[in-house]
Amino acid sequence: TFNVTGTNIGGIIGNVTTYTPVEVTETDTFAYNYYSQAMGLNVKQGVGVANGTNYLSFNDLYYLDRAEMKNSLELKTESTYKTWNFDTIWAIDYESTNLNSGYPLFFYNNNYQIVNVTVNHEYYEDVKVEYGEVIRRNFNNDGTQSTRIIKTHATTEQVYVLNGNYSGFDISPYRYGLIDTVLVDGIVQSGPAQTYVEFAKTTSEHSIVVNFSRQLYEITINGVITADEGLTVDDNVVITAVLRNITTGTPYVITLKNGESKTLFDIERGEYVLVVNPPMFYDAYSRLGQYSTPADNVLRKSTVFELLPQTIDSSITVTINKSYERWLNDSSNNF
Repeated sequence: TFNVTGTNIGGIIGNVTTYTPVEVTETDTFAYNYYSQAMGLNVKQGVGVANGTNYLSFNDLYYLDRAEMKNSLELKTESTYKTWNFDTIWAIDYESTNLNSGYPLFFYNNNYQIVNVTVNHEYYEDVKVEYGEVIRRNFNNDGTQSTRIIKTHATTEQVYVLNGNYSGFDISPYRYGLIDTVLVDGIVQSGPAQTYVEFAKTTSEHSIVVNFSRQLYEITINGVITADEGLTVDDNVVITAVLRNITTGTPYVITLKNGESKTLFDIERGEYVLVVNPPMFYDAYSRLGQYSTPADNVLRKSTVFELLPQTIDSSITVTINKSYERWLNDSSNNF
């Protein structure tokens, strides 16, 4: 509460020396100011005198964007203040200490603590994808929450928190992302602490490091059918294989004709086994893409491999070959 005297007395703005009646933008000098309903002013009295004329010369758009009348609860709620920086400049004390009676105040001197938040995404080659985000949440006086999204790769962002105030952080992987590790003050978290970190009373500086990686993949299975010289491939021969996630047990059944390819989408990371069931007279070979560990073109019906975050493009080529040796062996066993 204050008392003033003079000829150019207005609301929260006072005397504006220049004014051009154009549409308000977020870059305007006097945009987004607020005053209490309890002051007894009408909407236009929140502005005052401009260019030597009284407030009646302004249009409503000017008043509403430059000086909005709010009740006391709204003035104590972060979401009221459009474009205000509540990350590093302004604060509202929601705790029992009730600094500044619950109205906005500056972060200054030693009235705040810093939570350093670092987000890392597993980038490979030229593929730069964000796999998740950290959401800072503050609880407002009106029961709502204000948020701040932190997701930039390999950048530490500072979150200012008033001494003794609550601070909470949701750790949210995207549909195609996975939380690899979460460290709070250097300690690896597990269970629910991997998805939500909170400090009930922030009284010291903290650090949160979140590492996201890729969760879902695409695997292309290529089918090739060949025969030794002198033998022919039957037109009705197909390749039948089963790709199974060893961890989850999820199976994918694939049938391929010669030269055909099929792509499986949204495959989870983990260890897989590929089992090929070759028809009579045929041997099975499999060749994995550049990220495989088994040697190429090895005679096998079963191949085990692991999908890792660096597996950007996975492909498996399954070849069944009609060979003299197999033809003779299978023929003799059938007589």
